[in-house]
This record gives sequence, structure tokens and C-alpha cells, in this order.
Amino acid sequence: MRKNPTAIISLCAFILHSKVGQSFVQNVQLKRQLPSPANSKLGSNLYAAPPTLEKWVYLSNGSVQGIVKNHPTFDDGDEITTSTIMPTMDLVAFKVVKTRNGSQYKLGRPAQGQKEVIRSKQQSSSSSGNKGSSAGNSISITGGGNLFGSFFGNANGKSSSPAPTPAPAVVAPAPSPAAIRQAESYRLNLNGRTVGNGKYLLAGKAVTSSLKSLIFAAYRSDSKGQPIGQQLTVKLSTNYEALERENRNYNRAANGIFPGAFVNKIEFLAYADGKGFDDYSALVIEAGRTDLRALLNERGDVGLEGRALRDAAAAAGLCIQAMHSSGLVWTDLKAENFVIVTESDGETNLPGVKGIDLESAMPARSNPVDYSPEACPPEFAKVFMMGDAGEFVLDPSYDIWSLGMLLYELSTGSGYFAGQKPAVITKLLADDSFVADVSLIEDLKLRDLVSKCLQNDPKKRPNITTFLLHPYFTTT
Repeated sequence: MRKNPTAIISLCAFILHSKVGQSFVQNVQLKRQLPSPANSKLGSNLYAAPPTLEKWVYLSNGSVQGIVKNHPTFDDGDEITTSTIMPTMDLVAFKVVKTRNGSQYKLGRPAQGQKEVIRSKQQSSSSSGNKGSSAGNSISITGGGNLFGSFFGNANGKSSSPAPTPAPAVVAPAPSPAAIRQAESYRLNLNGRTVGNGKYLLAGKAVTSSLKSLIFAAYRSDSKGQPIGQQLTVKLSTNYEALERENRNYNRAANGIFPGAFVNKIEFLAYADGKGFDDYSALVIEAGRTDLRALLNERGDVGLEGRALRDAAAAAGLCIQAMHSSGLVWTDLKAENFVIVTESDGETNLPGVKGIDLESAMPARSNPVDYSPEACPPEFAKVFMMGDAGEFVLDPSYDIWSLGMLLYELSTGSGYFAGQKPAVITKLLADDSFVADVSLIEDLKLRDLVSKCLQNDPKKRPNITTFLLHPYFTTT
């Protein structure tokens, strides 16, 4: 039988202009564009096992949220939300699911409280209940099997009967509110403990500070006891006097003529009012992502440079300006007591550097209640070695020395006395022959500023106004 070229061309044109045909062409073009595993770096990801979602939760919109691993775009540990999962897919641990967009994910273990979702059996039972269920899965061709008949009618010119409507997809029920709450609690690492009579929900394990305070991550609680808002920090202590003093110092320094650059103080609780914290007071403050010492550790003890270094130095200077203008001496200015509330890594700049831990700050001309060896000046070290530290009279020049040591550490990446024990540091500082060597600071203007701050004679150190007006800040 002789083929009709006109009919074949017309059929091809119809198919190419149909949605089915366009999809077929797009798939062919896509396959041509995809690099092969052997010739492309991307290829190894294209043909690798699908990404895995751990601690996953099935959301009410049909998507899945979880912690991803082995994803070609996202880092391991990132939290992602998929597009809508195909309605016939079972959501079972260690099973591969497919989204409506064609992406595939392997489900790991679900989050606590999230039950596995079986949908294929629901779909199967729904389909078997319809008459002619096979028609729901295929398109019947009339006209004696003539391909043209399925598109243009049968051989008699009559239209073919329309394909039966497929059975509607069965959508798995959304997780219960209780399951969602449990999953959110698991994701935020809430530990079930609270302070403020349930007002603040504590998370994770406590970190112990140098003065034996307990530091927790925390979240505000809504009227239903669920976490809301940004992460906070809760500092708990049985030393009411010290914590109440820190509360007063935040109020005094941050609300003076110069507010400085301190974290926001949210609330002071004279009584923590939480199970297991009967003898504790609590201070609730803004949380930081990391502190300056930890940031230097992340950078492999490589110091900050350029604008990032100036941002950190200026923030420290502003905190001291707030302290001194309020009649306080901090006595504990060091890298660990400055947190970063932004996501900056210090490569180009470093906004959001803020001061914390003000419980050691005391009024000028009073006596210290605590000290950090790496931050104390030689004049205090000498008195300490003689056993008269409690009689030392605090002066603002104390903090200027500490500023110099901080800038040295931020510039070089390592503390001046790194690796030395506290007793050794104090002894070295108390020695009359000690002279700070700042030759490792590469920036000449910064080196000059630090050398002025680290004068052994406290009267020769600049005050905070002179510090902030140094050419390192004003001419760069």
C-alpha cells in the first residue's frame, strides 16, 4: 500500500503543536543539552543517587520539609522544602518519592511525631471502585485501531467516544496540629524546659560561662505554648547579685548619651520561675550567631582585614564609649564577649558586632569584682600578684589596654598570650620588663593605635574619644 506523504506530514505537524508533542520535543532537546557524566563535572550529580531528606515532615500543602544530604545545589544540613509530592507516592522511611516537578528524594527517618503516610493503597482502592477502571489508566483507541481515528474520528467520519475521566487523586490527610508541634519542637531542639512561667522555651543543652552561669538558646512562647520569633539567649544564675548588676549595667550603658553597640536586653527575671530553676534568676537577651573568638577559629586563626576589622574595632570602641560616658569600667573586654548577630563571615565586612556579658562592669573609682588575665593591664597584674586585687581602684584606662589587646587579636588572628595559662599571663604582665610587641600587625595605622593603647603607663594611653578619632578610623 502506498503511503500518503501529505497525511503523514499533517499528523506530524499536529503532534508537534499538541502539548504531548511539545513535551516530547522539549525532552529530546533537554537530553541533548545534558552533559554526560564522563565529560562534565555536573554529570556526577545528574546520575548520582537522589538527595536524602532526614527528619522530614509532610506539610499540609503536599510538600515535604526536611534536612537534605547529597543535594547537587544545597549543602548537607540545609533545611529545604520540596515541591508537591505526586499524590500516589507513599511517604515511608527509606523510600524514594517524586515531586510534580520531576525531582526525586529519598526519605530518611521522619521527624519525631511525623507518621509515615501510605497513599498508594488508598489510590488503588479508589480506582478499583470505579467501573471500567482500566480506562482510567489508558486512552481507548476506536476506529478499528486506526491511529487517525483516535484524533480525527473513525473511518465513517464520526467522532470517537471521549476517554473516561481518570479517577481523582487521593490526597493524604495533613498531619495533625500535635504532629506539627512535635516536629517544630524537634527542629528547634526544644528541651521541654521553660522560664518565666512558660514565657520562654529553652532549647538544647546549657553552656556554662566563666562565672558558672547557665546559657541556653530560647524562644518566646505564644498563647498555645508554641515557639515564635527569633532565637534568644537566656542566662541563668544562682548569683542574683551578679545577674541583677548585669541587668543594671545594660540599662545604664545602653540608655546613656552614647548607647554603644550592645545586644538588646529583653527582660530580667528576678525569679526564673521554671521547673528545676527554683534558686535561679534569668536574663533574656538578643542572641548572636557566633562570637569574635569563634569566628577567628572558623577562619583558621587568620585575622580580620580591611573593613571587617574596622567594623569590629569600631563596635568595641562604641561599647567602651557607652561604658565610660555612663561612669562604668567594663574590666572584661575580650573577643568572646562580642557576638555577631548577622550572617557575615568577615571576608568583606562585619556588621552586627555587639557586646555582651556586662556583669563584671563596675563604677569608675570602685574596686573590681572579677578579671580576665588576657584583658587586664600591667598595673592591675602587679597589684594582683601582691594579693591586693580587691583594693585596686578602677580607671577607664583599664579598658583602653583591653581594647589594644582585642585589636591585636583581631588583626593577627591569635591572642597576645595565646596558649599561656592565666597565672603565667598575670606574672608576665606584672614584670617591670614587659613591653608589648605589636610588630605582627601589618596595617601601620592600626599598629600605631594599638601601640598607644598598650602603653605600660596608664596615663599615656588615649581616652576613648581620642581612640575613636585616630587616623585608623578617620582617614581609611
